[in-house]
Amino acid sequence: LLAPKESLRWNVKDLLARLEMGCHAESKNKAMESLALLMDEDDKNVLVVAKEGGVQALVHMLNASGGPMAANLRDKALSAVHRLSQLESCEKLLVSEGALAPLVRALEPGSSPHAKEKAASALGNLTSRPENVRAVFVHGGVPALLEICRSGTPAARSAASGVIRNLACSSSSEFRRALVDEGALPVLVGLVKSGTPLAQERACEAIQHLCSADAADEPIRQAAVREGAAAALLAYYDNVQSPKGKEAAMGALANLASSSASAAAAANNVEHLLAAGLVPRLV
Repeated sequence: LLAPKESLRWNVKDLLARLEMGCHAESKNKAMESLALLMDEDDKNVLVVAKEGGVQALVHMLNASGGPMAANLRDKALSAVHRLSQLESCEKLLVSEGALAPLVRALEPGSSPHAKEKAASALGNLTSRPENVRAVFVHGGVPALLEICRSGTPAARSAASGVIRNLACSSSSEFRRALVDEGALPVLVGLVKSGTPLAQERACEAIQHLCSADAADEPIRQAAVREGAAAALLAYYDNVQSPKGKEAAMGALANLASSSASAAAAANNVEHLLAAGLVPRLV
């Protein structure tokens, strides 16, 4: 009899072989379901899947084309890739195997709500590393992410807002301006007003980073003020219970009030904040 560890390894190898070489879609579906169950049981199982070549096989499935059955397999593969992305030790392997491009494609119209949610959540995990942020811009992921933030399911909106937050945290002012040029500010203000609790918090964090104290970001601060960010942030601050949420809102407000460009710009931003009712929250 094989030891439990060896038995697991051979089981994973068999399932991956059925995924890669199986001729029948139904057989592949059953193998994918069994692999997903194994991965959900334990992080150690996820690591075994990665070690036995599962990352390459799953990314290959994300790139597969075909009819409804293939789309169903892709959705299941997305769930498995999302599970892999939750482990820090698997993140670099996912990126090196080319997972970012198909994850971005899964955000586009035509994908199922489940696919969009899992793809956005996986990208949220992967873009927590700054070196992976550029790929989302390069592969054209920002418009799709913003559309999900506007009209996706609650879970997908929460996941997509996490990616936008990570992109906004980039040290590159070029990326921050690109987000704004794509229309991120009105979408983020809308999330602060009526997103899920997690999406609201992440939107506050995104606005905070987009409106950094960098002189190059002064046009972004002024645009945020024009979009009504101050009033939305203050309303959120009044209603949110979590300390982290309040901190995110106040951080965004502090950045809105700052200006390294000119005294006139600073005065204009502060005037909008005062009109929105900032002072009572500070006393």
